[in-house]
Amino acid sequence: MSYQSSTCSCTVWLREDSTINIQELAHRMESGDARVECGSTRVKSGWLARMLREALGAVREAAIRHREFVHRAYKLKIESLPPRLGRDTARTGQWVGLIEYSDGRECIQVVIEPKYGDFHRVYEEVVSTSPRIAESLALAVAGLHLGSIGRMHSLNIALWILDEYASKNPPYRVAEERYTLPLLPASVAPVVRRIMHNEKYYATLAVSMAVISRALAQPSGLPQSPLIDSMARIYTGWQRRLTTYIASRPQVAEALRGPWREEPELDTILEALAAIQRPPSPQGAGQARMMLTPAPKVYEVYVLLKTLEALSMRHGRLRSRSLRWFRVESPSRTVNVYYNRPPPEASRLVYRVTGSRPHPDILLEYSTGTRIVVDAKYRLGLALSGRAGAGRRLELKEALRLLGYLADLAHDGALRAVLAVPSKTEESASLAAALDGIGIQIDVAEVNPRVGPRDLAQLLP
Repeated sequence: MSYQSSTCSCTVWLREDSTINIQELAHRMESGDARVECGSTRVKSGWLARMLREALGAVREAAIRHREFVHRAYKLKIESLPPRLGRDTARTGQWVGLIEYSDGRECIQVVIEPKYGDFHRVYEEVVSTSPRIAESLALAVAGLHLGSIGRMHSLNIALWILDEYASKNPPYRVAEERYTLPLLPASVAPVVRRIMHNEKYYATLAVSMAVISRALAQPSGLPQSPLIDSMARIYTGWQRRLTTYIASRPQVAEALRGPWREEPELDTILEALAAIQRPPSPQGAGQARMMLTPAPKVYEVYVLLKTLEALSMRHGRLRSRSLRWFRVESPSRTVNVYYNRPPPEASRLVYRVTGSRPHPDILLEYSTGTRIVVDAKYRLGLALSGRAGAGRRLELKEALRLLGYLADLAHDGALRAVLAVPSKTEESASLAAALDGIGIQIDVAEVNPRVGPRDLAQLLP
């Protein structure tokens, strides 16, 4: 049995949230951090430029549609930017992962690598190892990736074929036998009905499970990068669990015990084989397959998980009240944690005037009256000072939005916020100021897989 790798002519490697000159990249095969790898076939720069533009355009359309779907389904906002196309340039956006795009004859792969080197560890922790208390939210975010790709897509089809066959066909058949008795006329023949295993059914299930299990053991055949490896491993893990679930059905479990005398139903076996062995790349003109995730949103949920972990270390038991409301309880105090959507009564002004709630990433509401805004900033080397040598500064619109949250949500006369970032500089530590006589304190916490919740735990009361 053969399992094909991608049939695409070229692989284009891009970096998240960067600007590329499409014509230059297609002509020179490299431009800044971007590069193109093609097989032995010589490709025309005009074709490559057109395919890259169309692939990024397909990502943009899919990301916008998916953003609307997630807001309807989960009431979660995805502010991660999709790709943006100019006349000769493109901004790669903040959806990271892999795209395969076809013009009907050939296809290209586009890999958008995350700007933060350890993002794959962030993704793995959110999707795979989040605390059970926030499992529903982690599963919601895991569902934000756009579809599946390559052999994983083919395995989905094969699993669907197996599931449909197991559900719709009878596991037993009724065998009829007629007997003649010496004392009765020949026209009177008693009929004996026996319920028997449908051996063709069980043989088909057994062979199908063997085919799918063997396919699951094969390498993905996708481009090698830490994030794609993580996404493929996690997605394949889900497929293995689905396969285990199907195998646990009584009829399938019995089929695996075998052996069966009858031949399997060849049409179903061939259908599953055709799905697995089909070319893994999209074939139709304008078709795209994507395995992407919105990097800033995933990091935002990671910061929430680390905030819950930091509070649990200090205050004790953690409870989930809803998808966006958690509570940490101890004998001395209680902390309510609101994700994306604090209650209306938390707003002193905005909700009363506009009818809409302010929605900071995370709001901590202590039983002592203290409120702290935790804002996840998916930035590298974020700095609060403007001194020479400082890292990237907070943009004015972001600073004003943060101050708006603080002024509206503050409860005890003090305005406090913690900016959570993947990495920070020496100038990132804190900022203290006064606004109309009210003290403002903004701290920066490094929150990443290397540091964990340690920085946050030191800053939160």
